[in-house]
Amino acid sequence: MAVVYLVRHQQLRTLHALKVLGMPMAPVQQRLLQEGRVQARLKHANIVTVTDVVDVLGSPGLILEYVYGFTLAELLRDVPLSLEQKDLLARGIVSGVGAAHAAGLVHRDLKPANILLHLTPEGLIPKVTDFGLAKLLHAEDDAENPTLSGHAMGTPAYMAPEQIRDSKHVDQRADIFSLGVVLYEMVTGKRAFDAPDTFETYRRVCDGDFVPIRDVAPDLPPRMALAIDGAMQVDRADRLPDCSALLSAWADEEVSSGGPWDRDTMSRAQEVGSFAGAIPVDLTGSRLADLYATADAETADFVAPISRPGSSPRSGLNAAVAVVVLVATFWGAWVLWPSTPTSTPAPIAVEPQPAPAQEPYVAAEPEPVPIRAPLPIPMPAAPRPEPVPRPKPEPVATSVVQTGRMTIQGDARAVSVLRDGREFDPKSDLDVGIYTVRAVFEEGAPPASLEISVLANHVTTVWCDAAFYRCRLK
Repeated sequence: MAVVYLVRHQQLRTLHALKVLGMPMAPVQQRLLQEGRVQARLKHANIVTVTDVVDVLGSPGLILEYVYGFTLAELLRDVPLSLEQKDLLARGIVSGVGAAHAAGLVHRDLKPANILLHLTPEGLIPKVTDFGLAKLLHAEDDAENPTLSGHAMGTPAYMAPEQIRDSKHVDQRADIFSLGVVLYEMVTGKRAFDAPDTFETYRRVCDGDFVPIRDVAPDLPPRMALAIDGAMQVDRADRLPDCSALLSAWADEEVSSGGPWDRDTMSRAQEVGSFAGAIPVDLTGSRLADLYATADAETADFVAPISRPGSSPRSGLNAAVAVVVLVATFWGAWVLWPSTPTSTPAPIAVEPQPAPAQEPYVAAEPEPVPIRAPLPIPMPAAPRPEPVPRPKPEPVATSVVQTGRMTIQGDARAVSVLRDGREFDPKSDLDVGIYTVRAVFEEGAPPASLEISVLANHVTTVWCDAAFYRCRLK
């Protein structure tokens, strides 16, 4: 539903992430604004910060902190971690979620794909993101929590049992259950609820049907096993009540002051998922500090969505199309850098050549006619009747009708071409004039209209885009 772009602020020259909607329908726009308001309240080292909301072609877009790295899901898939590294990541994740709870928010969609890992000289810093399904615990009215009672919202394999039954009436203990599932996957490398379909996933979650942590990871320290067991209790009354209790159970020991991020792990990290090859730079030792200077130069002419696991082909954006987004802000402008446009050559002026001068016509002198003897004058013959000329048919005046054609492209569900209250087939010849193109997209989306001029002996191409619900001349 959303696409994330790497953008640069024109005045500050800083890199940021721009999150825009792929389906700008009113309810979806409202939820994105709600996400921005919720996430902007949170100021914590382990939460991705939202700094602004801008207008992108009539739809809201969120300006977020740019996290130089990848997701926890990509890291767990590609890089084996030591127990000490998992321990430090877990503490940061729980601390970030605890800060959201302290601000009166329940995330309701915690999973490895919604936890970003920021690469720094000291190692990886986890940052919780995507508060699109967040709930305000102390909202004054239902408008601030647009969730229907009795509906499940979230990712099935990471949802608490009570969230499956009714997402509207959950509290922070639903996030505690999700954190337990994430920690289970971090320390074992396996999903707790890995079922073949959604219905079976719901059943296993609600029944607490998963392999006990001690059977999957028998060498896991008891403090970690107890913390995961306490977080994954089916009955929320038996569950650890909050992030403070979960962190206390988990962090019974302190991590060594030297830090767990060794050279081998950091070298592997630069090859993770969508991050691989983004900015080639040594991520170990003292050269890591050069990363930030290199990033500015390498991305000056770079444009692409920041890919994340689970993104649709459209958000992979739908992604092969280079787009220019210029958005005015209160101090400057955010720019999504496009590839260099092809310039249109200037017309070449052609000077008219003068017609060659014609020489004057001189008639030739007549040759002398020799004088001959006069011939006898013949007697006139009887006059013959002259033929009566037939009248020539007068030409019939015919009017020349000038026509053009129209080509409709794009992914609209239906397109009609109208003029003076009549509908025309765009594939047939159209009289020269002004026509209205009306496109209809998916159900509930606003139709798009565009007035175009059909020119004589010309094919006009119209592109109707379901991503932005509009038609334009191509």
